[in-house]
Amino acid sequence: MNDKLQGGGEKHIWRVKDNDKELLPTAQYGQFYAGESYIVFYTYIEKNTDKILIYFWQGRTSKQVEKVTIISPIFVFIFILP
Repeated sequence: MNDKLQGGGEKHIWRVKDNDKELLPTAQYGQFYAGESYIVFYTYIEKNTDKILIYFWQGRTSKQVEKVTIISPIFVFIFILP
């Protein structure tokens, strides 16, 4: 696991459904499924500067449209970033 994820930052995980996203409840964090695609968005502060880590997880049997959607910069900037 990335050392940055051990700190006091804030994490959000979305499951991608077709061309949309669904925020996961924290109780489901870490439960990724082969038929799904996910985006993990983590923010933290380092040396008084806001930092962002974005991870993409593509399940082996997830839909092609979901795999393309999560790597689209337009999706990330419109649907995830405020």
